[in-house]
Amino acid sequence: DRVAEVLGKRYYDPVFRTEELPKLIERYRARAHAAETPAAERRVIFELLGQCPTSHLTLISEYGGRYAQNELSGRTAPTLGFQLARVADRGLFVQRVIYGGPAHREGLLRGDRLLTIDGVAPEQSPRLDWRSDDAHLPDTPKHVVRADAPVRLRLERRRGEPFELTIAPSPWSALKADRASMRVMDRAGLRLGYLHLSYMYDRDASGLLVEAMSGPLRDCDGLVLDLRGRGGSPRAVSRVTRALCAADPVYGGPLVLLIDRDTRSAKEALAWELRKRQRATLVGEKTAGAVRPGRFVAIGEGAVLFLPVPSNYAYTRELELKGVEPDVEVADPLPFAAGSDPILEAGLRALLTLIPV
Repeated sequence: DRVAEVLGKRYYDPVFRTEELPKLIERYRARAHAAETPAAERRVIFELLGQCPTSHLTLISEYGGRYAQNELSGRTAPTLGFQLARVADRGLFVQRVIYGGPAHREGLLRGDRLLTIDGVAPEQSPRLDWRSDDAHLPDTPKHVVRADAPVRLRLERRRGEPFELTIAPSPWSALKADRASMRVMDRAGLRLGYLHLSYMYDRDASGLLVEAMSGPLRDCDGLVLDLRGRGGSPRAVSRVTRALCAADPVYGGPLVLLIDRDTRSAKEALAWELRKRQRATLVGEKTAGAVRPGRFVAIGEGAVLFLPVPSNYAYTRELELKGVEPDVEVADPLPFAAGSDPILEAGLRALLTLIPV
């Protein structure tokens, strides 16, 4: 009922809000009221939200809301440093390991399958937070493990070969991870710079570029800018675009952008802007098509509604529910990937072709 009330007052599209939404709410109300557990009720609500044709609409926990806002702002907070994705009929797999964070330091790899959390199945563990993916988009369900104590994980890197890791939470941030990601890779006698932007931080995204290109990546022959994963502030798009496209840019050399199915929001807008200006080659997967801005609305009982808001940005009209196609498409299977990164490897190969010999 609280979700229905907020949607009825604040859903961005007045036509859908007045003509379609009331019918949807009535269709799902009885099922929601008949749910015997909070988890069952959330599944009904998520199904309802999935009928609304927009991105940035989902129901998350208060913990998930704090986690997301810390990440988006670059704030340092206790974390385990990894995120999970549910692959249909195959279980939960490590989808992201935050560079330099606790899980990274303990050797957790992207593609590891999660078998148990502290000795119990993930679905039975109170440590597994609610899913946090967009309801309407064909995302894989995303989860984090709550960082309120050390956690003992049983995992598989290869089928039938389980192992255990214990990860203790420690203060870290996506912004610190991005600083730690700056590195130069030597390929074919050339110096290829790499920087991951986990988020388009409102003030720090363009500053990270300046920091990288005047420091660790100075004088590199080409640059890979990794835009995989979630989005950030739309205000940062113009700042980063200016930094790369001005008459006297922060970096003016060959540029490859890495994108994937989870690239969304402001990072999709940046990829679109830089390709439109013929400034970058895009390598990876088609992006999510999630470019309508959103806001967090607390609705009580430990729940937060992530709600889309009106937008005047041109890229919302161009990309919402459509996404950005890569110039070089790369398959990137997750299960049992053992930390392999085919999109990065393809991006490095593409960058070599852009550097004048």
